[in-house]
Amino acid sequence: MRHLSIALKIKLGYAICLLFFVISGFVSYKGIQTLSNGFSQYSELSQKATLSSNIQVHFLQMRLASERYLESLDEQYETNYQSSKLAIDELLNNLIQSTTKTDSLASLQLVQDSVAAFDVAYGSMKQSELLIDQLVNVEMVKRETNALKAAQSLLYESYNNNDPNASLYAGMLMENFLAAKITVLSYSNNNDLKTYEAGKDIFEYALPGIEGDIESLKSSPYQSELIEDFSNQREAYAKGFEQVHQQMIENTQRTATLASIGDSLAIAVADAQSILEQQKQALTPVLQASEKRSVQIIFLLTGVALVIGMTSAVLVTRSITKGIAQVKQITNELSQGNLNVEVNIESKNEIGELLTNMEITIESLRDIVGQVNRSSVRIGEMSESLNQVTNNSSTNATQLNSEMINISSAVDQLASSTSEIAASANHASQVANQATENVAMGLKEVDKTLHEIGSADESMQVSSQKVTDLHKESMNIGAILEVIKGVSEQTNLL
Repeated sequence: MRHLSIALKIKLGYAICLLFFVISGFVSYKGIQTLSNGFSQYSELSQKATLSSNIQVHFLQMRLASERYLESLDEQYETNYQSSKLAIDELLNNLIQSTTKTDSLASLQLVQDSVAAFDVAYGSMKQSELLIDQLVNVEMVKRETNALKAAQSLLYESYNNNDPNASLYAGMLMENFLAAKITVLSYSNNNDLKTYEAGKDIFEYALPGIEGDIESLKSSPYQSELIEDFSNQREAYAKGFEQVHQQMIENTQRTATLASIGDSLAIAVADAQSILEQQKQALTPVLQASEKRSVQIIFLLTGVALVIGMTSAVLVTRSITKGIAQVKQITNELSQGNLNVEVNIESKNEIGELLTNMEITIESLRDIVGQVNRSSVRIGEMSESLNQVTNNSSTNATQLNSEMINISSAVDQLASSTSEIAASANHASQVANQATENVAMGLKEVDKTLHEIGSADESMQVSSQKVTDLHKESMNIGAILEVIKGVSEQTNLL
């Protein structure tokens, strides 16, 4: 990790955090997808349970409509029955098409079969009730009308023949037949066996006995014809009554069958609804566990990502602050003029590169200071040489002054000699000779002086050259000081 750059460390920490966040997002997506599928299944089961409840409601309506119709034969109840039956068939088809589980399919198939069986039993019961209604309210009414007409005609005939006994029996025929009619209507409504037996006694014993009594009193062929017509209608009516009785017996069985099928259908619908509720209850803990697991995984991955991010931040911060502290320490030492400070490079990141550059800068400063020191030594040496040259120049100047004094003295002496020549012609030769010697000596002194002046000039040229060199070295020192100043400014910026 020490050899990694700070930017790379930051990118690496960010990438790891991002990776964990991506994983967390993926797990969240999968968890949400699982929960979504689970809730879809739960919603589907709820819809199926609602449909099952609707089936139960429609079946109760269908069963009630069937009972009401069989009691009253009102077509409105038949319409309600068919409407409920159609709704149940549609709901069952939708449930069967959307159900894949075997137990639910078996339960729904049982409900569908029970509905079909109930409809068949209801249809048979309806046909029987319609037949009974046809017998009681149509065919038997015709026979009743014919029988009562024959009895009434017999009563009139007996009355016209002044036969009170025949009239009495004719009235008894009508009375017993009407009693039998009431018995038939009562039996067709309440299905009471005693009522049936009472009606049967009337048809088999009371009416035939009265017919026999009238037959014994007949006074005309017309009466015999009327009695025979009544007997035929009574027998046909009694036969219809027996048919009604047979249908009632069968209807009792059909009613029991219909009730049994209805109870079985109600149980089947309840079982189907119970299976759906069980599936919902079984799915609920699965959804809760899936939700809990997804939340735990999300929190775990998020926590790991945060820990890694914080750890990366701490490590990067520590690396930066440690490097900056070292840089600060080095700059403080440099600001105090300590160029012997040691630079410890422990990493190869940006801080390491900065410390490396500072180490190079310090080495450069050391070289510059060394050069400055050496230049200072040279300047000192040149100053001593210049001082020596100056001293030599001063000595030469002193000597030159002395020589000039000597020349002046010689000139004075020459003037004095000339005066003496003017004063003494005799002594002119000596003086001339002496003057010649003095002049020669003066010339020598002049030559010597000129030579000293030339030496002084050369010394001055050497001094001038050394001063020029000293000026150049001073300029170099100024440039070096400018470099040192720039480096110091850069160091202070760091």
